[in-house]
Parts: sequence; C-alpha cells; structure tokens
Amino acid sequence: MSEDQIRLPQCSYEELVKIIKAYGRLPQPSNLEEASKLNGLHRTAISRNTGFLTGIGVLEGGAKKAATTEGKALARALEHEQGLPEAVKEAWEKITLKSDFLQKILTAITIRNGMDESTLEAHITYTAGQPKTKRNTTGARTIVDILKVGGLILVKDGKIACSNHTEPSAEDQKMSQQNTEFPKPLPVTNLGGTNPMEQNVKSPSLHIDIQVHISPEATSEQIDKVFESMARHLYGGPKA
Repeated sequence: MSEDQIRLPQCSYEELVKIIKAYGRLPQPSNLEEASKLNGLHRTAISRNTGFLTGIGVLEGGAKKAATTEGKALARALEHEQGLPEAVKEAWEKITLKSDFLQKILTAITIRNGMDESTLEAHITYTAGQPKTKRNTTGARTIVDILKVGGLILVKDGKIACSNHTEPSAEDQKMSQQNTEFPKPLPVTNLGGTNPMEQNVKSPSLHIDIQVHISPEATSEQIDKVFESMARHLYGGPKA
C-alpha cells in the first residue's frame, strides 16, 4: 500500500454535496446530529465522510467540525449550483490544487497520458492506502466526479485526461521516468575484427601441480614406467 493514508468518501458525489452544504449553513463548529438535521442524512453516513472532507481541507476541527474558508466558499457555490456552475468549478479547483493527495492523482493521470475510468478508480484507492472494497470504489468514483466538476479532468479519446493547466512539475516527471525506465546496456566494442560476442570469452583452464618422489635406487626403466603411467592418466595415452 501507499505510505500516504487518507480516508476516501463513502458515498456518491450527490450525497457528499449535501454534507458540504449542511456544514456551510452551520454558524459554528457542530456535531453530527446538528449536521444531520440540516441535510436529512443519518449521522453515520455523515461520519463516514467527514474524514475525507477534513483531509482535503473542506472541513476542520475534532468532534465538532466546521467548514474552512474554502469549504464555506464551496458550500455557497453549491447552494446555487444550477445558476453558478462556474463558481462551483472554481471552488473545487482551489480545494484540489491545495490538496497533496488530489494533486498526486492529477500528476499520475498526466504522466500516464490518461487512464480509463476503472484503472483510475483503482489507482485512487491504492494512492489513498486503502483496501479495494465496494465503499472505497464508490469513494474513488466520487473523487473522479469532483475532478470533473472542478474542470481538472476531461474525457479524451475514451480515456480520462487532465486539462491543460494541470501539467506535472519537472520533478514529478523525473521521478516517474526513474521508476519506469530500464538502464541501457553498455556498448560492445569490436576489437581486432573479431566477433564482439566472442570477446573476453576464454576457454576454461585447469592447472595441476604434481610432485613425484622417486627413490634414488629406482632404475631408469622404472622411472620411464612411472612417467608413461602418468601420461596415460592425464592425456589418455595408450595403455601398457
């Protein structure tokens, strides 16, 4: 798993919007019950998504949470989404560009020259360091919707690609190349007109030191027989 852990949303984009709107209407940090009264969602459903919204900078706080400055701007834009789609787009774009996690997703899309939607959803889950469950897959799809609404990605030639203003940095490109390129083989120099593949290839050799102790009383005939026996064993000479 990735080292960067972040909670993924556990609902559709539409339900996430309801949660953001509710916290945008609350004048002060509030608990789940107070948010539930404003959006009609069960407190458990809200609780499953506040971790993600806090992680990307829409909400802040502990047990009682409130919308951040960016979160309030997004909530106001979503309240009038039908009439102010550009405001919603700009609000999501600002939040996305401040989120390291969402930036990593955009960088991965650009470096790979786009991804199909199912591959992107799997990559989002992996980057978040979360297991591939039904809820996390739903959350990954919600993040795709966020990036689409924010105008940060688009569908091009059947694949999801980043819009032009989300190019990866030179450092991101360098790191990607280091992770995908294999080292080139060293060149082989042809010396002396020989086959390059045969250069520096030596036949195996065997070096044996043999010491022979001969008694001073041995006759010349006995000495000759000793050397003949050695020659037969070492070189396969004729048998006596």
